Amino acid sequence: MSPSAFSTRFVLFGSTGDLAKRKLLPALHNLSQSKNALFDEIICVGRRDIGTIEYREMMGIKEKDLHGISYHQADLNDISSLKPTDQEVRTIWYLALPRSSYNTVIHSLSKEGMINEKDLILVEKPIGIDTTSVTLFVDHVEKSGLSRHVQYVDHYRGKGILMALQTQEGREVMGALSYPVNASISFSETLDVAERAGTFDESGIVRDVVQNHLLQFLGYALCNTEKERIELFTSLEISLSNADITSWIRGQYRGYNDHDGVSENSETETFAYISFPIEDPIVVKSLTIEAGKNLDHSEVKGKFSDGSSTVLLTVQPLQRISINKKEIELSTPFSTKDAYEVLLSAAFEHNKDFFVSAEELIASWKVTDKIIAGLKKIPLSFYLPHSSVTTLKKSYENK
Repeated sequence: MSPSAFSTRFVLFGSTGDLAKRKLLPALHNLSQSKNALFDEIICVGRRDIGTIEYREMMGIKEKDLHGISYHQADLNDISSLKPTDQEVRTIWYLALPRSSYNTVIHSLSKEGMINEKDLILVEKPIGIDTTSVTLFVDHVEKSGLSRHVQYVDHYRGKGILMALQTQEGREVMGALSYPVNASISFSETLDVAERAGTFDESGIVRDVVQNHLLQFLGYALCNTEKERIELFTSLEISLSNADITSWIRGQYRGYNDHDGVSENSETETFAYISFPIEDPIVVKSLTIEAGKNLDHSEVKGKFSDGSSTVLLTVQPLQRISINKKEIELSTPFSTKDAYEVLLSAAFEHNKDFFVSAEELIASWKVTDKIIAGLKKIPLSFYLPHSSVTTLKKSYENK
């Protein structure tokens, strides 16, 4: 039976948060404009004692938009009132909560028998703070009996250029390289962390960006299957055990500690630079990752070189592929849909290829743990807001 053959609800936990306001609600609005709107009902769940009208005003939802939306106050320990009265209704449950609340919601969904056969539970990354906490959560999901319903969300999976790389034509672009390759992934952003400083301070740039997005970028660019991505992450984890970290940089922009929610003596990194060779390389022989906030420009790109040819994948600000500095065009243009629209559509179609499995999630966290352990040995350096990465590196080298 196709998904359109039955009624589908979308239930959003964390509906008053920053992600809901900036990404999820706009994506739901855009999807509702279609003649064949995906969701018959959108229920926004929160702890605040407000009504739907007040919620719409608070989240900036115009009167003419999202007519099927309603706000529902609920305690996460007791969400039985959200259970559909019609057992034929399918529900997509979306968890965009602080990670400390995930266990509670999973327990409540299981205890109250809320999940129907056709339901899907989407959990927004990051899930934990390290491999141990993530594994414990995955075990909790397994014991709840809901593991086959749970998928993990990384919105980079919905980026047009990364979807293109999974096509035959995209694979041919990356397949033109001779493996193993030297890989470099970089993320720079002009924005500081002001609006989400408290949350960011608990994570840092490695957990927030490297684990959450850049490792997925690397895996999708170089691998065709989940099995290959897990093997790639395993090779990175092994190589990090003996990596030379003398060139690594752990930085923080000046003024970071002035943000509300950040402790006065916080040493949370807002910039990280890591580089290391891979032992027994198959896909990658060396990897460099740099990621930072409050820099001089915003860009996300990956560079892959075999010594004679170089493929450059630019994710932001404009999606493009170039080989040896010559831009190429695929026969099918990159999707310009917002990544969350892509993922919510995939969830409606029950297409799990767009989501991260528990096994892949844990494999990427093992890499992240090794990176964090190495960076902890590096003294914290400070940089001026809107510095260039080149200036930042030179400043570090001159110390």
